[in-house]
Amino acid sequence: MSVRIRQRLLMAVVAAVFIALGVRGVGATGRLFDDDGDGPQVTFTKWILNGGPKMAGFTGGAAVGTFTGEILSFATTTTSPFVNFVDSIEAVYDIHAGTHSFTALIKGGGADGPAFLDGRVLKGWHVGSPVHVTFQTKTNCVGAPAGLCFEGVITIQSATDAD
Repeated sequence: MSVRIRQRLLMAVVAAVFIALGVRGVGATGRLFDDDGDGPQVTFTKWILNGGPKMAGFTGGAAVGTFTGEILSFATTTTSPFVNFVDSIEAVYDIHAGTHSFTALIKGGGADGPAFLDGRVLKGWHVGSPVHVTFQTKTNCVGAPAGLCFEGVITIQSATDAD
């Protein structure tokens, strides 16, 4: 069995587990956006393929499915005293989840902890809406291949929110 088939099979199994567990995307109030303009939250686990720039993974929460993406740019500070302190990231995230599929362009960074990125949905579900992304770098994500991986949340915000 090829690596590509195994990865797709793994993503399908993980997505089936999320569906079986009944992961919900709308809060207990049944409203799509809360009073702060925060809307659906999409959880994700992702990893970098073959050293990059392509990424793969799976999603849960409001959009159960698969994750693909591409790192467009990545830079780390090189000037003292901040050498290797702040990472700057720009990427495209593609969420494949039936009627909840979307593509977002995001950029931001992180320093010694979670990464914080912001962007906008360019295509699909909630097109035009701002998004806020946070993720942590790990080495032991459930359902991911062994090695470096990332777990996080994409929060879709109301299209009327200011950037």
